[in-house]
Amino acid sequence: MTPDASKAPKHQYRQVAFSLKADRITAEIWREARKRELALVAMKGPAIGAWLYRDGGLRPYGDTDLLIRPGDLARGQQMLRHLGFRPWPDTPATTGDGIPHRHAWWNGDHAVDLDSGLVGVEAPGDALWDVARRDGELLTIGGEEVEVPGETFRTFHLALHAAQHGTAINRPLADLERGLEQLPQELWRAAAGIALELDAREAFVAGLGLTPRGRALLEQLGLDAHLSTRTRLRAASSPPTALGFERLGSTPGLRERARLLLREVAPPKEFLLWWSPLARRGPIGLALVRVYRAGWIIRHGPAGYAAWRREHRATATTGGHARRTDREKR
Repeated sequence: MTPDASKAPKHQYRQVAFSLKADRITAEIWREARKRELALVAMKGPAIGAWLYRDGGLRPYGDTDLLIRPGDLARGQQMLRHLGFRPWPDTPATTGDGIPHRHAWWNGDHAVDLDSGLVGVEAPGDALWDVARRDGELLTIGGEEVEVPGETFRTFHLALHAAQHGTAINRPLADLERGLEQLPQELWRAAAGIALELDAREAFVAGLGLTPRGRALLEQLGLDAHLSTRTRLRAASSPPTALGFERLGSTPGLRERARLLLREVAPPKEFLLWWSPLARRGPIGLALVRVYRAGWIIRHGPAGYAAWRREHRATATTGGHARRTDREKR
C-alpha cells in the first residue's frame, strides 16, 4: 500500500528536495565529464537508495560523492572549477585527522567530495580505482546514465563507511544494517575478498563489528577482530583529540613529538580555516580561533587521552591473544 503523501512530515519533503537537487548537480557534472572524456564513479547516495531502500524507505542525501583515478585528479578539479565550484579548505595531512586523498568542493549551495581514495583502504589509489570499476553498473541519476560500483564493491563499502564514522552518525549504520539484513552471505564473503585485496581488512572488520548481526557474520566468515588503535578509535567515534594522542604515541623521537604537539595546539592557517567558520571572517576572527584552539585542546584533551588509553590497551590485549592463537594453530 502506498503511504498517504499528505501525511508525510515536512522534513521528509525537504530531504527529498535536497536529494533531487543533488541528482540534478550530479547529472550536470557527468555531462561535463563526458565532454572531457573523464571517468568518474558515483559513490553512496543514490546508488545505495536504489539498491537497499526499494521497499519505499527514505534514504536522503544532500551532496555528491565521486571517486576518481588519482592520475585524473587535477583534471577533475579543473572541471569542478569550470562548473563554479571552489575548493573547501581540507584538513591538512599534517594536522588533525587529515585525509589527504579527500577533496571537498562547494559552489555556495552544494557540496561535492572528489576522492581518489577511501578511508580504511591502504592499497594504492590506482588499485582501488580498478577494483571499484571492475563490475561497475550504470544508474540513471537526474536523467543521466551514471557509473556506480558493482554490488560486491558496494557491499564492501557499506562496512568501510560505517567504520569511518562509527556510532556518531546514524546513516552509515542504517545502511549497514539493511545490507546485513538483505544481502546473502556469499556476497559478504566476496566483499571480504575485496577487503583483503585492497588491504582494508581492518576497516571492513571494524565496520561489521559495530552491530550484533555484523559480529555474527564475522564469525561465519572466519575473520578475526584484531584491530589497530587508530581503527578502533574511528569505529568507536572517540573524541577528536584521541587520534592526536595516537599519532603522538606512534611518532618516534622527542623532537618530532614536540613538533607534532605544536602543530596540534597552534596549527597552520589552512587548518583553522577548515576548522572554524569564524576563522574565515578575517584577521580578527583568525586570531580569536587561534586562542580558542589552545583552550579547546586543553578542554578535550583528557577525554581524548582516556579514549586512546582504553583502545590502545584493547589493541595490545587482542594482539597478544591473536599471537597465542597463531602459535596454537602451528
